[in-house]
Amino acid sequence: AVIDTGLDASHEDLKNTKLKAGYNVLTDSKISGHRNSDDNGHGTLITGVIAASANNKIGIAGAAYSVSIMPIKALDSSGSGSSSEISEAIIWAADN
Repeated sequence: AVIDTGLDASHEDLKNTKLKAGYNVLTDSKISGHRNSDDNGHGTLITGVIAASANNKIGIAGAAYSVSIMPIKALDSSGSGSSSEISEAIIWAADN
């Protein structure tokens, strides 16, 4: 799980990344499919460092490009969040 500002899974370097169903703590809704749940960009950046596709002649290769990612949005568009929202995100990720 990547707990951050969400994930722009439509990003060209992440469109082939394997995704698990995620969760948006701020809206109490599931994140599924290759869509954009990141209104800040930081979560997408971090996910790219972890899991960007390799050998596609685009951007970078993630350090663990073959892993599956579970995007969890617990931080808002300014990158801020409460400790209770982050705790909820950790619990949701562990339970799922």
